[in-house]
Amino acid sequence: MNAKQILVAVVATIAVSSSFAATMTEFSDHRYVSSKSRAEVVAELKQARANGEPVRGEETAYPVLSTSKSVKSRADVLSEIKQSSVNKASIDYAVAM
Repeated sequence: MNAKQILVAVVATIAVSSSFAATMTEFSDHRYVSSKSRAEVVAELKQARANGEPVRGEETAYPVLSTSKSVKSRADVLSEIKQSSVNKASIDYAVAM
């Protein structure tokens, strides 16, 4: 490498490294004044648990899938599968390719 290439590499490294420098995020020390007492919050939490509501923190509040009962029996589903394999669709994908 000649001196010009080394100089370009050093300048590029210095220019890029400054982009990784970040200032620390300053969080203000505001105090939140709650409208409820701790006892009221605990009572609400107990009531929610008694009602079967999902009780989670904000960071882990993933949507809960509701469970549902199938309206068809296993035999009904199997007969539908057999019927659909007998009555093939009008498009045969193996031929279409």
